[in-house]
Amino acid sequence: MRIAIFTDTFLPNTNGVVTSILNHIKELSRRGHKVLLLTLGKSNERYNLDKNIRVVKYRGVTIPTYKDYQVRIPKYQQTHKELIKFKPDVIHVQTPFTMGWDAVINSKKMGIPLVGTHHTFFSDYTKHLFLIDLKIARKFSDKYIKAFFNKCDLVTSPSKSLLEELRKIGVKTRIIKIPNGVNIGKIKMKTDIKRKYGLKKTVLYMGRVSYEKSIDVVLKSMKKVQEKIPEAKLLIVGEGPDLKKLKRLSRKLKIEPIFTGIKRGQDLIDYIYAGDVFVTASKSENQPMSILEVMSCKKSLVGVDSRGVPELIQHNKNGLIAKPDDIRDIARKIIRLLNNKKLREKFEKASLREVKEYSIKKVTDKWEKQYHELKNSKNHLIMQHST
Repeated sequence: MRIAIFTDTFLPNTNGVVTSILNHIKELSRRGHKVLLLTLGKSNERYNLDKNIRVVKYRGVTIPTYKDYQVRIPKYQQTHKELIKFKPDVIHVQTPFTMGWDAVINSKKMGIPLVGTHHTFFSDYTKHLFLIDLKIARKFSDKYIKAFFNKCDLVTSPSKSLLEELRKIGVKTRIIKIPNGVNIGKIKMKTDIKRKYGLKKTVLYMGRVSYEKSIDVVLKSMKKVQEKIPEAKLLIVGEGPDLKKLKRLSRKLKIEPIFTGIKRGQDLIDYIYAGDVFVTASKSENQPMSILEVMSCKKSLVGVDSRGVPELIQHNKNGLIAKPDDIRDIARKIIRLLNNKKLREKFEKASLREVKEYSIKKVTDKWEKQYHELKNSKNHLIMQHST
């Protein structure tokens, strides 16, 4: 098949949406499908991707408060020329912003089926755009998302919780759950990060360093952890707009976490292996790639009872679920795992077992089925109109 993908965010950005898209298009290419990816960024950026994948970039303007995303005035004529040459069977939009509207317009004009994937609880991210968390901004966000996804022929969400929210705000298009896919194989450590830093008991956070991730709650919880386990250390792997603020809070709390910055590829794997326990206090997660990647490296986890987190971190199965924003409860859960190696090992085995359901191969099987159904249904309609 020939699949055109529209997204406002792509490499060199590092976030869950980009990782999900990369895993998706690489597996599609491996199966012989042709992929045209249309996005925003510098046109001279080059990527080491398979010959079946072509990336076309258009210049946009970076959002000052959210640098992973660029915007531009939709110019569907530019993308239309690429689609005319590519002749896609299906258009798949990954972000509902400016490139998303290019996808909507082209889909309607060319009669090509449109599938939209909703990755994020955008109402939780309004602070990035408005700097303050306004109720009116949340209402606008919900109305916008409703209007956009009702333009699609099929809507997908990686988690049940976001799927239910889409229905709640009034999306009438058929919605199904298709999870994000993660590469699962023989993932091995090459560099012993624990030995490098002299670590004994390590707590790991991996992901975007931003307000909606509630990393300040993790830092305050670590203060409680270190009161019971002085040798415990926190690794924070990632970057983002709250980095300086969190470093100041760390100094105030006197907990001295290790901020590693962004890590990719084998470096990232090595840092994941350095963690005895992965922790997230985020209340805004859909289906975070960070949790899937940590599970694929056979780790025990601590998360909070909010949004899509409990769908991946199953209490007393592969991790522990704490109350949102409850610093003492999160600390108790971390301490319990750090002090109980047998329980960690039980959860680690369960993580590796559970994550197999999210393998990119199984997930791509589901996508192929939906793509073919959309293509066939559109062809059926065309034949009906022509007779």
